[in-house]
Amino acid sequence: MKKTLLLFLFLLTYHLSTAQQAPPIEWAVCLGGIGTEGACVDFNTANKQYGLQVLHTPDGGYILAGNTNANSGYVSGFHGSAGFTQDMWVVKTDSHGNFQWQKALGGTGNDSAAAIALTSDGGYIVAGYSTIDNGDVPAYYGANDIWIVKLDGAGNKLWTQNLGTTDDEKAYSIQQTSDGGFIVAGAIYAAGVGPVTRYNMVAIKTDPNGNIEWRKSFGGSDDEVAYSVKQTTDGGYILAGSTQTKNNGDVSGNHTYWSSGDAAYLASRDAWVVKLNAQGVLQWQKCLGGTGEDNAYSIQQTTDGGYILAGYSNSVNGDVTGNHGNKDFWVVKITSGGTLEWQKSLGGSNSDQAHFIKQTPDGGYAVTGTSFSNDGDVTDHRGSTNNNDYWVVKLDASGNKSWAKSLGGTGSDTAFSLDLTADGGYAIAGSTLSNNGDVTGLHTNSSATDFWLVKLGSGNMGTEDIKAATSISLYPNPAKDVVFFSEELSSVEIYTSDGKIVYEALSGKQIDLHHLPANIYFLHGINKEGKKIVKKIVKQ
Repeated sequence: MKKTLLLFLFLLTYHLSTAQQAPPIEWAVCLGGIGTEGACVDFNTANKQYGLQVLHTPDGGYILAGNTNANSGYVSGFHGSAGFTQDMWVVKTDSHGNFQWQKALGGTGNDSAAAIALTSDGGYIVAGYSTIDNGDVPAYYGANDIWIVKLDGAGNKLWTQNLGTTDDEKAYSIQQTSDGGFIVAGAIYAAGVGPVTRYNMVAIKTDPNGNIEWRKSFGGSDDEVAYSVKQTTDGGYILAGSTQTKNNGDVSGNHTYWSSGDAAYLASRDAWVVKLNAQGVLQWQKCLGGTGEDNAYSIQQTTDGGYILAGYSNSVNGDVTGNHGNKDFWVVKITSGGTLEWQKSLGGSNSDQAHFIKQTPDGGYAVTGTSFSNDGDVTDHRGSTNNNDYWVVKLDASGNKSWAKSLGGTGSDTAFSLDLTADGGYAIAGSTLSNNGDVTGLHTNSSATDFWLVKLGSGNMGTEDIKAATSISLYPNPAKDVVFFSEELSSVEIYTSDGKIVYEALSGKQIDLHHLPANIYFLHGINKEGKKIVKKIVKQ
């Protein structure tokens, strides 16, 4: 009996250690010049940054967008005064992180990119803001203007549009829509609202050439911002960000109890989710959080029709449980109508903030951001907790932690986004001040950051997952039109990396992709043994 118990404990320990092992770093690269490469200024916290984004491209490489104030190293074509103003900066690498091309975009003022998206013609759309009307910027209306730029697949500028007004506004998220246009989200100054300067969440829909079709703002008497927008399967849009409004205007159900006259007001907000129809009309809204500071930076529609969002929380009441102290990663799953299904607080006793989340082919989630902790859920912090690391967490479909991994050196390392790769791994991007530990090749000194791109492997899979993943093959892959399966599958579905379903069939041995834009897709199906198959498809 004792031997049996020991064997059981050994097997259990072995299973847990292998099934939950974090994937290794395959490679990492610093990109930048003698200056600062990083993200745009966070709306809610002016001395922090948010928005540097990475995407896995159909050719197997990576595209990153943020900002730079350098004109050296990898950076050329800077428009302003190096070290004093900034440009949008877009940089393309191959599948191993080797530099291919870059593009500095802007004028002689401050121009910053917060988001980039793939487009159906094989190019890219970039969104951010500008403060000038020269160089690449066609117009200027006042303060910060929302600015979008269309690039071809080689980084050549095709067109730009200033979507601003005479008020102050910033864009933090963009996506191409099913009609070939674009949806942009961010914040806009709401003149005359509230006792002091106030901002509303803003959504702007454009045609394929960037011309405005409609612009809608949402909020109340205090500050609101959208950090993330996605088109939904019904043709509408889901936005996520934060609100400080105490239940007026478009906002109801806010958990905060501070008013604008209280000292704690500036650090009190709820995460705010807003659902629009295809015409930008508000369908429903949901405040999520407690009486502390709660914020959503990223949202995605999930394969069940609901939504997953990630940000941070330091609340210990309301919708929030399990806080570890200070700010935690906060991951929230809601239904298609906004009802809370579950939430998870992840982190340690110091400040931890999630910036990006994505559903994975196994139905779970990958989330990344930054951590100052070395306790609780965080066990491998690099260096002193006075500086932050990248922190990547893999969750299962119910929000349980499968593995977590810190990345960085002894300097400050901040992850802003991730994407899934064709080999089942993860690409994580952000900024670094380190030049040790996991980081090599920093182009500057300890006072200026580089873009830092990290490629992780796919991690360990259990035996059943391995069998399911290898039981069929797809060919050709990458493909231009038709993909064939080595055996017939039932319940065939094709999803985009954002969780939108684009193809369904009861069964089949092939799929026709000619109508889909170049991108990465995920095949879900059931094989002849009744096991679920999940495969990546690269459409060229």
